[in-house]
Amino acid sequence: MRVEESRIVPEKSFGIIGMSYIGVLHSNTAMFITRKVKHLLDALKSVLECLVFAEEELSPRATIL
Repeated sequence: MRVEESRIVPEKSFGIIGMSYIGVLHSNTAMFITRKVKHLLDALKSVLECLVFAEEELSPRATIL
């Protein structure tokens, strides 16, 4: 199933083709990040066009965005 995420983030246009997690990342996926994996956030630099849902306490760093 392909989801066009521009409905969620209008200024972006790329498709979400599935789910992944911080331990096994894939481009064009959606994932949930909790504070218990905060130390792994730099791994997000290795993928492109992911939709990341994070706990409120986590603030994104500009280098990841």
